[in-house]
Amino acid sequence: MVLQRTWFVVADGAQARIFETEDASSPFREVERSLSADARQKSVNLNSDRPGRTFDSHGHGRHAMQPGTDPQMHEKVQFVDRLGSRLNEAALRQAFDRLVLIAPPRPLGQLRRKLNRQASDRVTAEIDKDLTGLTGHEIQEYMDGVHP
Repeated sequence: MVLQRTWFVVADGAQARIFETEDASSPFREVERSLSADARQKSVNLNSDRPGRTFDSHGHGRHAMQPGTDPQMHEKVQFVDRLGSRLNEAALRQAFDRLVLIAPPRPLGQLRRKLNRQASDRVTAEIDKDLTGLTGHEIQEYMDGVHP
């Protein structure tokens, strides 16, 4: 019997956990956990200083300029990009045979776009749910219910 290593990536924009199993009956084993402290903070806490000021286009009033991007969202995008790079590197090393992605819709789509051909060809399932608050055992039970 040939064993196939399956990685289950459970992520959102601020944390990711990777579980591995070698067959359907073996328990999940957590192989990696990563967390972005910045992506979990409120945007106002990520700005280094007050926003700049600008003049109105008509008249003499001044007002604060809004930042071009939300700092917390930027951190979440960066975190998911790093996760995608990590999965791409692991696929090139053949660290897994199959890949299951579990994340809310926005990070799932971003992660899907970040994967290279070697990683994306190994994706066997995508689940658009946030399961980051569950234990490894609870995630495995959920997966058994979804894909018995």
